Amino acid sequence: MEIGESLVGACMRQVRGCHTVAFNVRLPTGQGELDVVGVANGADGAEVWMAEVAIHLDSLNYGGGNLQTVDKVAQKVAGLP
Repeated sequence: MEIGESLVGACMRQVRGCHTVAFNVRLPTGQGELDVVGVANGADGAEVWMAEVAIHLDSLNYGGGNLQTVDKVAQKVAGLP
Protein backbone atom coordinates (compact mmCIF):
# COMPACT_ATOMS: atom_id res chain seq x y z
CA MET A 1 0.00 0.00 0.00
CA GLU A 2 1.28 3.45 -0.90
CA ILE A 3 1.33 6.42 1.46
CA GLY A 4 -1.37 8.22 -0.56
CA GLU A 5 -3.70 5.23 -0.32
CA SER A 6 -3.09 5.05 3.42
CA LEU A 7 -3.96 8.74 3.77
CA VAL A 8 -7.20 8.34 1.77
CA GLY A 9 -8.14 5.26 3.83
CA ALA A 10 -7.60 7.20 7.06
CA CYS A 11 -9.77 10.03 5.71
CA MET A 12 -12.54 7.56 4.87
CA ARG A 13 -12.42 6.20 8.42
CA GLN A 14 -12.13 9.50 10.28
CA VAL A 15 -14.08 11.93 8.06
CA ARG A 16 -16.60 9.71 6.27
CA GLY A 17 -17.12 7.31 9.19
CA CYS A 18 -16.37 4.17 7.17
CA HIS A 19 -16.38 1.05 9.33
CA THR A 20 -14.72 -1.00 6.57
CA VAL A 21 -11.88 0.16 4.32
CA ALA A 22 -10.23 -2.08 1.70
CA PHE A 23 -7.18 -1.36 -0.43
CA ASN A 24 -6.31 -2.43 -4.00
CA VAL A 25 -9.65 -4.15 -4.66
CA ARG A 26 -9.63 -6.12 -7.92
CA LEU A 27 -12.59 -5.62 -10.24
CA PRO A 28 -14.56 -8.72 -11.31
CA THR A 29 -13.89 -7.86 -14.97
CA GLY A 30 -10.17 -8.36 -14.37
CA GLN A 31 -9.41 -4.84 -15.65
CA GLY A 32 -7.52 -3.02 -12.96
CA GLU A 33 -8.37 -2.27 -9.38
CA LEU A 34 -9.87 0.34 -7.09
CA ASP A 35 -7.19 1.84 -4.87
CA VAL A 36 -9.41 2.44 -1.82
CA VAL A 37 -13.00 1.37 -1.05
CA GLY A 38 -14.82 2.41 2.12
CA VAL A 39 -18.23 1.36 3.48
CA ALA A 40 -20.20 3.46 5.98
CA ASN A 41 -23.68 3.26 7.47
CA GLY A 42 -25.68 6.17 6.06
CA ALA A 43 -29.12 7.51 6.93
CA ASP A 44 -30.65 5.73 3.91
CA GLY A 45 -28.56 2.55 4.10
CA ALA A 46 -24.98 1.73 3.26
CA GLU A 47 -22.74 4.33 1.60
CA VAL A 48 -19.83 3.13 -0.52
CA TRP A 49 -16.88 5.43 -1.18
CA MET A 50 -14.35 4.60 -3.91
CA ALA A 51 -11.10 6.39 -4.70
CA GLU A 52 -8.44 6.25 -7.38
CA VAL A 53 -5.30 7.63 -5.75
CA ALA A 54 -2.43 9.29 -7.62
CA ILE A 55 0.38 11.13 -5.87
CA HIS A 56 2.70 13.14 -8.12
CA LEU A 57 5.29 15.44 -6.56
CA ASP A 58 5.59 17.71 -9.62
CA SER A 59 1.86 17.65 -10.54
CA LEU A 60 -0.62 15.18 -11.97
CA ASN A 61 0.62 15.27 -15.54
CA TYR A 62 0.43 12.18 -17.74
CA GLY A 63 2.53 13.85 -20.44
CA GLY A 64 1.30 16.37 -22.97
CA GLY A 65 -0.55 18.80 -20.74
CA ASN A 66 -3.95 19.23 -19.14
CA LEU A 67 -6.20 17.75 -21.87
CA GLN A 68 -4.13 14.56 -22.12
CA THR A 69 -4.14 14.21 -18.34
CA VAL A 70 -7.94 14.62 -18.19
CA ASP A 71 -8.34 11.98 -20.93
CA LYS A 72 -5.99 9.54 -19.14
CA VAL A 73 -7.79 9.91 -15.80
CA ALA A 74 -11.18 9.40 -17.54
CA GLN A 75 -9.83 6.21 -19.16
CA LYS A 76 -8.65 4.90 -15.78
CA VAL A 77 -12.05 5.57 -14.21
CA ALA A 78 -13.76 3.80 -17.13
CA GLY A 79 -11.45 0.78 -16.66
CA LEU A 80 -9.80 1.21 -20.05
CA PRO A 81 -6.06 0.50 -20.60
